[in-house]
Amino acid sequence: MNLPTTADPAQKPKSYMYQLVSFKVEDRVYRVPRHGFTESSEVFESMFTLPQPSGSKEGESDEHPIELPSCTKLEFESLLEVLYPPAASVSTFVLPR
Repeated sequence: MNLPTTADPAQKPKSYMYQLVSFKVEDRVYRVPRHGFTESSEVFESMFTLPQPSGSKEGESDEHPIELPSCTKLEFESLLEVLYPPAASVSTFVLPR
């Protein structure tokens, strides 16, 4: 029986390893999972898979966000709600005896 050792790299399930991307819209920076954009849009898929210039960090951090100058916060937040629907709220139900 082979037991994992501390030297063994941890297995990372691909479906739960999210890459984040930063966008700047107006005066606000949003850091969101990249998969919603790449799975829903060939434009974003191409943008994220094309080779970047050496040293480019656009979108990798809040300090270097991808700027969307022609988009408003309301438009971008509406898009985020479509790509990442809010979880249903959980209510407590009390059943009468």
